[in-house]
Amino acid sequence: MSKFSLIFSISLFLYELLLSLYLFPFPKFADLAEGCTGYKWLTDADRHHTFTAPQIKCDRNKITKKSWYRFANDSGTQMLTTCIPILHCNTHAPGWLFSGKHPEMHEGIVLRRVCFHWSNNCCYFKTDIRVRSCGSFYAYELGPPPTCQLRYCGE
Repeated sequence: MSKFSLIFSISLFLYELLLSLYLFPFPKFADLAEGCTGYKWLTDADRHHTFTAPQIKCDRNKITKKSWYRFANDSGTQMLTTCIPILHCNTHAPGWLFSGKHPEMHEGIVLRRVCFHWSNNCCYFKTDIRVRSCGSFYAYELGPPPTCQLRYCGE
């Protein structure tokens, strides 16, 4: 291989590499960490699905705009994944992850539906959220629930 053809081959390779990076850029570091840092905590014991005390709470008072949240401590380690009876989780209509499936790390951020059980219907109220696995925990981008008295519940 001549010196000219070697330089030409290297130049062509670099051109194609730069072109592919321009056309298909890597995600920004901030995108890779979205939801896994800077989240808010949901830690209240009365948010756990087994809590049945009569005081009724509503997440529209706590979650007033879309933001990332993490369940921890007495609330449980993740969002509830099964429908439970009304008047649990210290609310009228408990919220749970309808698909029942949390994402794996390699899936990145995924869309999921949260249902709220009311009037003998496990999905009487519903809202769509974003969820991601951050390795040792899950992060949820939650907005205000559709109405009161609804709450996102943990397990």
